[in-house]
Amino acid sequence: MLVADRSELVRKAFAAGILTATKNGSILVNDKGERRFRRLIERIGITEEVAKTLANGGVLGAHRPGSTPIPNFVFPTFDIELYNAEQSIEARWAAEGGHLSVVGLPIGDSIHVKRVGDGFRADFRSGSIRYLSGITETVPGDWCRVWWTGLECGVRQESEDEVYGTVFCHAPGRAALPNVVIVPGGNNTFNMGPPGTRVVSSAVLLYEGPLVNVTIGATLIENDSGDVEEISQEVAQKIVQGGAALLGGLVGAPADAIADQTWYQEGIGLAVGLVLDGIFGIGDDPYTPQSIFVPWQEIAEFRPPQSYQRPGNPQIITYSKFVDLTGTDDGGDFGHYRFYYMFEHMNAPG
Repeated sequence: MLVADRSELVRKAFAAGILTATKNGSILVNDKGERRFRRLIERIGITEEVAKTLANGGVLGAHRPGSTPIPNFVFPTFDIELYNAEQSIEARWAAEGGHLSVVGLPIGDSIHVKRVGDGFRADFRSGSIRYLSGITETVPGDWCRVWWTGLECGVRQESEDEVYGTVFCHAPGRAALPNVVIVPGGNNTFNMGPPGTRVVSSAVLLYEGPLVNVTIGATLIENDSGDVEEISQEVAQKIVQGGAALLGGLVGAPADAIADQTWYQEGIGLAVGLVLDGIFGIGDDPYTPQSIFVPWQEIAEFRPPQSYQRPGNPQIITYSKFVDLTGTDDGGDFGHYRFYYMFEHMNAPG
């Protein structure tokens, strides 16, 4: 699309290095010997005479070559201090890892630098980067942890269920791969059913870092005759592969933005579901995998967690969110389990 707005043309020229702002308020023009850059300079209305005027810090009345003169056209003014601050802050953020930096992602779609007192500041989800008197400083803010804190058997399929599964957290804005933890691990199972054994409390760390959009979820399997460890490993691998495939190579803000899309949420379920029929034909009964999306703004509120104690069970579960899984085995027996998760505030390292 042909750009007609002169301000946009000027921005493009600065971005390409054709126009360069100096500390004394002048603007240098350099077409770098390339025809496409000369054409851009002409469209802006910069002749050799105009270029000399700009180099001396002057204001000009310019016109497009070969067209009717434009009366009283004033070359767009630029805040050179703001421009330098933007360049310095963006360079600092990139050098510290960009989306992997201690302050994480920008609050908006891009980095927004504003004047604050005698300097400048850009706010990020987990801190800020400041620019004052030519010095750039990173100021970390709030980080968070995501924990899996417990499992409750609401309705068991048998007199005593033997279940195992995975819990996971995917933070696309921070990492391409979901973090998947097999529970309880190895060839072990949770035995749920006898009085006082319908709740398992845990403290499994799923995420630690700057504020990001996250998807938390779980899979659950009723053990019958399958190899618990082998099946658990295969399910975990499918979740990791499926989560990465959904991002399609995206990183940072673009990856973070898709986490609340319906097709992404459905895709996480499919990533697990596609393997169920394949590996569970050997006898074990899967529950339907579930996941929920939690936006970073909600996590940033750091609301006090809730506490829950099932009657007849000594364990007390502390949680912020829960995910419900249901399933029906080959005999028609219905089961319901609830996985609990907690968001915790923490200070950034360093």
